[in-house]
Amino acid sequence: MINLTANGNSTVDIAHAAGGQYYLDVNGSFGSGSVAVQVSADGTNYSPLTTAVGTDLAITADYNAIITVPSNSKVKFVLTGSTSPDLNINFKDV
Repeated sequence: MINLTANGNSTVDIAHAAGGQYYLDVNGSFGSGSVAVQVSADGTNYSPLTTAVGTDLAITADYNAIITVPSNSKVKFVLTGSTSPDLNINFKDV
C-alpha cells in the first residue's frame, strides 16, 4: 500500500512479465487535490493513463477500478493541488 500525505508522487515498478490487469483502489482525504496515474516504459517519459472515453484519469474522490499496464513499466501516482491529504493507494495484480 502507498500512503500519500503531501503533494508529490510515488512510483511502482511493474516487474518483467508482470504486466496485465491490476486492481487500483484510492481512498482517504484528498484535501481538494487530485491524483493522476501515469505509465512509463523507460522510467523517464511518463504518459497519463486514460479512461475508456479517452480522458486522462484524474482521481478526486474515493475510486476503484481494474486497469491494464504493460510489463517492464513504471506506474506513477502524482498528487497535486492538495491541502493536508491522507490517501491510501492499493495497487495489486489481479
